[in-house]
Amino acid sequence: MQSAYQKAIRFAGEKHANQKMPASEASYLVHLSNVAMEVILAERHTDDFDLTFAVQVALLHDVLEDTPATFEEVAANFSEEIP
Repeated sequence: MQSAYQKAIRFAGEKHANQKMPASEASYLVHLSNVAMEVILAERHTDDFDLTFAVQVALLHDVLEDTPATFEEVAANFSEEIP
């Protein structure tokens, strides 16, 4: 799970490099890591939860909407199910 997290946060960080949190100077990665933390906490209360997949989705959930990344690029680096 750790390597999947690192791969996704690095990809998201590169794609969201110049994006800030709304009304803040904080990096957009703060939002993405907060979403990932919520997923990690939810996993504790859910049976048959694919934590690795869910964390990658959490970290990449805005990459197609807010960056120049393409579906093909995300699918090639992760999975067609992620975007």
